[in-house]
Amino acid sequence: MKSTPLFLFLIISLVFSSCTKDEVLNAEADIISIIVPAEILKTAPVIENSRITVRVKSDTDLSRQSPEFTLSEGATISPESGTTLDFSQPQLYTVTSQDKKSRKEYTVSYIKSEIVSRFGFNHFRLDESNKYHVFFEENESGDNIMDWASGNAGFAITAGDKPADQYPTTYA
Repeated sequence: MKSTPLFLFLIISLVFSSCTKDEVLNAEADIISIIVPAEILKTAPVIENSRITVRVKSDTDLSRQSPEFTLSEGATISPESGTTLDFSQPQLYTVTSQDKKSRKEYTVSYIKSEIVSRFGFNHFRLDESNKYHVFFEENESGDNIMDWASGNAGFAITAGDKPADQYPTTYA
């Protein structure tokens, strides 16, 4: 009789311990970092939402680059991390979450670093959300070599429904 409560406790413990649920698969589809050879880098790579900019030295061969990526836990990337591609034009990567329900596309650009001696604020585009203007500088071949910082991203948090011409930094 003394062993009956102990026996019941063991049985109940086994029943409840076998009822644990499987861990939920990760829903994130993010590139956390990009790894490129340090000897070609001019500055650290910049990851912004769905765009990655890698500024490299001017003598870098862009036609054969093999960046590697650190991803969210369990996520996969296409093309695969370490695949050799021609980055003379931006390349598109697709990250798929571990649960296969989320996907995110990243545009990866390698930009040969050049010294800019004239700034004109003549070039602008709408940001990725099409809410506000982003000013940038171009080199002689028309490549975007630098985005100017502004308060527009912060303003979008509080007044995101306003048209682009009502943001703090806009064209005249």
